[in-house]
Amino acid sequence: MRKATVLLFLLTAIQGWCIPVNPAPTASPTASPSPKLLPHQRPIPLEMQLPNANWQRIRGTVVRPVDGKLWYARTNGLMPLNSIISIQREGSKINGGKVIEAARDGIFLEPWAGDSIQPGDDVIIESVAPPPP
Repeated sequence: MRKATVLLFLLTAIQGWCIPVNPAPTASPTASPSPKLLPHQRPIPLEMQLPNANWQRIRGTVVRPVDGKLWYARTNGLMPLNSIISIQREGSKINGGKVIEAARDGIFLEPWAGDSIQPGDDVIIESVAPPPP
């Protein structure tokens, strides 16, 4: 009986010794660190931050060029002004740009490189712009 008690004690002690202890839990990989704000800046509301399923579902398709550098794209929702977008063709990112004007069903965008965009390219939000101060 005594050997069984000692054996049971040793097994319990070994298991407790092998359990890893994390003294300082780390942030989850989906949590983004809050950026430092200048005194005149307001924090970005949670609904404007990415990753956010409400913003990531808004997508569009490039339709036609408009007035020099701008292009028009139809969208399935409102993309905020000054937001950064990626322009993709067949699943590969080919360009990026900025939302210049927006409505519920379309945007005017300014691509970083105007020569690599074509009608039919996909438009996806990369970064939502903060509201004006």
